Amino acid sequence: MSESEVDPRKASAMCPHGNFPGRCPTCLEQQEPDKEQEPVRFQERDPFDDFLAHIDQGGVRREPTPEERERMDRSLVALGNLFEGAQVRWQLDGAINISLLSGDYIGIHKDIDLSIDADDLESVEKLLEPRGYALFLSSLKDPTQPRGKKMMERVSAARFREAAEKDEATHHPMIARIDARGMIQEGGDLNFIDTHIVRRDEEHRPIGWGGISLPKEWYEPQSVDVKGTRVQISHPAKVAYFKLHGDRVYDQMDLRPLAKSGRLSRADMMTIRELVDQELDSRLKQVEQIFGRILGGVTSEMDQEGVVRLFEEDTFVRGRMNDSLRGQLQELSQIVVQDQKQTFAALQEDIFRIFRVEDMGKGLLEKIQQVEDWMQEDDLR
Repeated sequence: MSESEVDPRKASAMCPHGNFPGRCPTCLEQQEPDKEQEPVRFQERDPFDDFLAHIDQGGVRREPTPEERERMDRSLVALGNLFEGAQVRWQLDGAINISLLSGDYIGIHKDIDLSIDADDLESVEKLLEPRGYALFLSSLKDPTQPRGKKMMERVSAARFREAAEKDEATHHPMIARIDARGMIQEGGDLNFIDTHIVRRDEEHRPIGWGGISLPKEWYEPQSVDVKGTRVQISHPAKVAYFKLHGDRVYDQMDLRPLAKSGRLSRADMMTIRELVDQELDSRLKQVEQIFGRILGGVTSEMDQEGVVRLFEEDTFVRGRMNDSLRGQLQELSQIVVQDQKQTFAALQEDIFRIFRVEDMGKGLLEKIQQVEDWMQEDDLR
């Protein structure tokens, strides 16, 4: 491993200026300008700003100031310019689509979210570097500090895709703006782009929540003009589908202006209902598969903590571990040991109750009904 690839979390020696090797601006300035350097692999980033500072207490996005409108305009123009002429499939994700579908900003949009097809990542990688951007995976420097510093790892298109395919919850794919030395640039109008990788099934249909197949037409970008620059936005039904799955207050509130934009149809909502039904069936099968696999390793000699460790060692569970999930695993493991229930069939009712498996479906259907009610309000006017 070269000096520029030393992981700062494992480094034991600092440079003469007290910084991690390969990250010191002074050292980089002192390097011979004509000497070719490998890209810096690991870089720290300060904690992200809390988005709650940008919205009102009710979860409603604050009205942007004229300066903020100009900043969002510049970011969108920069995005259009970045991908101008690129033969790749890309489109905006998230609530900024709702603003562009509505014809005006529905509030503050903190960042840019983007979808890119997995098969296009090598082309994107070649496109980005000459234009001052690169692919990164963002993770917590200290996993015990969820609001602490981030570690940005510069990666290849293959590693970028691998993280998405493995659903690595701890590694978030991002595109970041860099300087000539490969150092991340914090300032500017488009310095970070949250990136979602579109995976497809054997029939080339996009894959959604629970592994279900989504309509191909949802991933056919719709081009709009922003200050003379073409930007590709998402199908309104795709925006609604993913917003419905959001667990933040403003995800639900964002659905109201989308419902009232006139861009969602009754047919769209019917499709979403059908997809949610498929998704819930898929998730129930997935729950059975995951718990069945882990419980297959339980032995009669195990105590409660031994069963918990068995769950925590599973790759799927480990990538989603938090205090709430750990408490649920403690409760389930106690039942496994005390009642000697060691199969999914014996524990199904307990699993559904403890992990509230069926609540997710009820919540989604309630949110879908709310969107349809908002649409009907406009129909009655």
